[in-house]
Amino acid sequence: SSGLRFVIDALGCAARLLVFTAQLYQISSRLCVGILLYAVVCTGGAVLGFGERLFKRTHLCTQREATIRYSLVRVRENAESIAFFKGGPTEWNTFQLMFSDLMQALYDRA
Repeated sequence: SSGLRFVIDALGCAARLLVFTAQLYQISSRLCVGILLYAVVCTGGAVLGFGERLFKRTHLCTQREATIRYSLVRVRENAESIAFFKGGPTEWNTFQLMFSDLMQALYDRA
């Protein structure tokens, strides 16, 4: 159902783009070509210029968030053992270190 909806939305967008481009071309062919060239050049510049760096930083943040989630689940599952062996302060220090790394990665991304 969601795949079919995506295809229908994509076809609708393509049809609107085609109709708009045809109308713009009838008004001014030079303007239409200029706008299309501008869109292609700017999109390519954005993707090639800083798209890879943005992807790497986003991936780093996602990876650190996943590490924190895994650590919290591990602590919850082993809470009895951690309490028995008085490992709370160690776990807290580990969490604070991971959280500060995540916050630094989020700050660097922004």
